[in-house]
Amino acid sequence: WALAFGLAARIGRGWRRVCLAAVLLAAVEVARSHLLTGFPWALIGYLWIDAPQAQIASVFGPYGLTLATTLVAALGAVWIGRDRRWLAAPAVALAVVTSVGFWGSHRLIAADPYTGAPPLLRLVQPNAEQRLKWDVDLAREFFQRLLTATATPPGGARPDLIIWPESSVPYLLNGPGPLLDEIARAAASTPVAMGAVRRIDGLYYNSLVVTDSEGDIALTYDKHHLVPFGEYVPFGEVLGRLGIRGLATSQGGGYSPGPGPRVLDLGPAGRALPLICYEAIFPQHLRAATRPDWVLQITNDAWFGEISGPYQHLAQARLRAIEQGLPLVRAANTGVSAVIDAKGRITAALGLGHQGHLDARLPPALPPTLYARTGDWPAFALLLLLAFAFASPFRRKPD
Repeated sequence: WALAFGLAARIGRGWRRVCLAAVLLAAVEVARSHLLTGFPWALIGYLWIDAPQAQIASVFGPYGLTLATTLVAALGAVWIGRDRRWLAAPAVALAVVTSVGFWGSHRLIAADPYTGAPPLLRLVQPNAEQRLKWDVDLAREFFQRLLTATATPPGGARPDLIIWPESSVPYLLNGPGPLLDEIARAAASTPVAMGAVRRIDGLYYNSLVVTDSEGDIALTYDKHHLVPFGEYVPFGEVLGRLGIRGLATSQGGGYSPGPGPRVLDLGPAGRALPLICYEAIFPQHLRAATRPDWVLQITNDAWFGEISGPYQHLAQARLRAIEQGLPLVRAANTGVSAVIDAKGRITAALGLGHQGHLDARLPPALPPTLYARTGDWPAFALLLLLAFAFASPFRRKPD
């Protein structure tokens, strides 16, 4: 942010300097989201998540929403210290915010498409504290919590899919064995999607494993966008000998990345695009070659404790749903586990710090949004155009 304001102060003039600062602030948010593997956590535009204005992300995406937010703020500031004729600028800002709000409200109340009987999903939340999660003396207790919630009879129809959080299985899960037999007995022929660590040819993967009705491993997805210094450390094999390791794994080299996004055919539960934890903050990871019916996120937000982190992560997942027009289901170790509809609204949830399970129907998907079809390029092009316009040497006359 200091870079954005510093450049604006150096190459901007007059009221255009304020607008240029807004554009460059959005630009450095884009840079933060992509450089050095990227970290687009809590972009400025997320402040609208509980307001109807957030629906414009279905058109312009998160970076367009951030740009609109900074420009509106700039228009509200350019009149300060000037005469009354400059009050037109904040008036325009107010008109834009109000108009987008009306449009978003209309989108929220529009009827959703009817797609027949939706799949029934069970989300399991074991609530294993991070400081205790990998304690060898408690591993069996946490695993038993998962089995108990899985085996609990439903109040009505049987779930089409049971979902456990990221790394919820406290043992390596490579293939058939007693562990899968226990899960199969608890699930009683219902497929289970679970977070587990796999070891293949000496490499470790943070994975989503899906069992079939017989309890055998039917599908796997390996997390491909790993957390730097959390799930891997550059030159990990060398630094591991010095005791420097990733936070989420005891292996010196950390986890290995999977091949990339893929859509999983879950039978009666439809086609899901899996995301593991951190991957849900990257909007580009949801633009798969084949459009899924819904998005499945498994996560372990116990790392954050019980303050703002889990709620920020949830808010970002909600914006992913708005952008794509797809429902998103997240199973979190300590919460918040939630079912989110294609307009970003939470339809069912298990609160932070609660243990238990939740049975909920999957909301319908919407037709592909404009953002789903175009991606971020329109927002990037607009950023360049506005940066040139406000910094152009032909416009540097004193006001």
